[in-house]
Amino acid sequence: MDAGDPADGADTWLRSVTNSTHIRKGRVHHAEFKKWLSPPDDPKAKWKLELSGQLLSLVKSISDDAQRRVQAQKDKLKAAGKAVPSCLVFAGLLHKKIDAMRKIAVFKCDVLYDPQPDDDAHANIVIFDKGTDEILTVTDILIENLILVLASQIAADPILSAQQ
Repeated sequence: MDAGDPADGADTWLRSVTNSTHIRKGRVHHAEFKKWLSPPDDPKAKWKLELSGQLLSLVKSISDDAQRRVQAQKDKLKAAGKAVPSCLVFAGLLHKKIDAMRKIAVFKCDVLYDPQPDDDAHANIVIFDKGTDEILTVTDILIENLILVLASQIAADPILSAQQ
């Protein structure tokens, strides 16, 4: 698979939640989730919004990767001379089978492989037909469709447990 290719439909897209305050009442908080959606960096991209994540098939260890992300956030705060809040922890994981993502009827989306220098598993959910003016709609639909698994429950999840 090359950069920009659609991910295999049998694979699973996932994103670590690395702040315990982002999960409220068993869901990712709407305002926090909205911050994760953004227009693509490339103005020539064919899509209008993207949500960064990874492909489960390429992640060696979900928890190790999440802990690496938490540590990077802490290091960035420390380097800026800021306090590190205790809420920076691996709190949970959002995931969804890619075939199921492609079947969301409210907007046209896909999952594209987008390897990064520090993340070979990186992939984005891309939204083709809804832009920033409809970001609340996209946020609502994605929160409704993505599955949240708390970090403490990953070992018991049938999809995620093999790569916990």
